[in-house]
Amino acid sequence: MAFGLVVLGRMYSRHMFALGKPWVHHITAALLVLHIALLSSKAGYLCALLALLLVTLLLLRRKRSMQGLVYLLLNGALFASVVLFSPNAQRRLEEVTTLNQAANNDGEEVKATSSSGGRVVAWETALKVMVEQPMGVGTGDVTNVLKEHYLADGESYAYKKELNPHNQFLQSGVEFGWLGMVLLMVIMAAGFRIALRHRDFLFFSFLLLLGLNMLFESFLEVQSGVVFFGFFFCFFVRSLPK
Repeated sequence: MAFGLVVLGRMYSRHMFALGKPWVHHITAALLVLHIALLSSKAGYLCALLALLLVTLLLLRRKRSMQGLVYLLLNGALFASVVLFSPNAQRRLEEVTTLNQAANNDGEEVKATSSSGGRVVAWETALKVMVEQPMGVGTGDVTNVLKEHYLADGESYAYKKELNPHNQFLQSGVEFGWLGMVLLMVIMAAGFRIALRHRDFLFFSFLLLLGLNMLFESFLEVQSGVVFFGFFFCFFVRSLPK
């Protein structure tokens, strides 16, 4: 949905509209912003704000500064109003504040009691596994190995939730070792290099949003993530001029 916002923004910058009607175009963008806000996903919030910023920068670059600022303000206001008036969204954001306060207490061990704290524990545990088994544990043993460490460390929340690394780079590292993580980074870096060389705004935005998601989720562990990544990555590389 965040990538959809970027696509709509690029169309708008070229005076192109969904179904050829400006009102349909703008309502579609507003619905995407509304939908992301209602998901109560912290990573989703970051992606939505990044998408709005990318579109605004594109409009400013095309010397449509007033339209760019209006686009950012209106969609940003809609996004913020939904988040601020949603109890579930406020609870999710409070988890981050609580986690930061706990982490700043010297000498106090942080234990996961929420999704935000669980991510920190999952990241630390994944790194520990990668140090112990640099060649990886294989694709079928990730959950079992992590649960063993959660249990040994007394992380009951992470153990009961059977948390995966919640980071695709760490996920690849636990599965395939350091080489697997580096290979994924090389693929992403190659994509960025191609996008910048050809000044492909959509490809660059796609990789930026994808990379942001990969920092907080094991993006390629579900079919929807694999299809999204595989299709659009190949599509953009194949459609570039030779």
